[in-house]
Amino acid sequence: MKGLAESPLGFVFEYLDRSESDYLYNEIFIENCYFQHDISLNDLNEANKDSLLVVLDIGANIGLFSLCCIMNFLTNHTVGSTMTLFSFEPIDEIFDTLTRNIQHNTSDVHEIVKTFLINSAINNTSNSDNDTELFYYVDKFPGESTRNIKERSDQRSILKNAIINSNVIDEYMKSEFIESEEMANIQPKKCKTMRLSNFINNNNITHINLLKVI
Repeated sequence: MKGLAESPLGFVFEYLDRSESDYLYNEIFIENCYFQHDISLNDLNEANKDSLLVVLDIGANIGLFSLCCIMNFLTNHTVGSTMTLFSFEPIDEIFDTLTRNIQHNTSDVHEIVKTFLINSAINNTSNSDNDTELFYYVDKFPGESTRNIKERSDQRSILKNAIINSNVIDEYMKSEFIESEEMANIQPKKCKTMRLSNFINNNNITHINLLKVI
């Protein structure tokens, strides 16, 4: 169910499913899962004093990772440095939420943070920037929306079996999982796709400091 949440960091964001957004928030902001193996936006920012930090978030979902990058930059940026963020999300329902989250949380920092929201997927087999591809929007679990529905089905089957056979998950949680899975509505969506190389060339992007793809 859609709603608004206020993070412990003080910013407000819109979600499409609360349990999923809580999981993503914890993964991105608390566990810092996206910045491992010596990947650090702060180090990139430090290395680019008085210059432009460029971040591409491909598969941005509702924008939590994009917001994480923006906040890291604002916390640690030096005078004269700027950031440009390109956030890609192909599915309209998710893209609309992404747009509101980014616009609401960057309205007062436009001079140093430029955000570009792209309603498209990246597919390097695309012949043109007007190609389309079938995606599947999972309304109960929007973060699991995918172009490969069989892969999602296989993953959910493995997870379901693990939960049902678990000795540490109580029966209530098991039934909640099964019920939520049964209630999920999977909708096919025709989405725009483009080549990443074309996007880079068409937008005169000369360097990329951080590229996240999910």
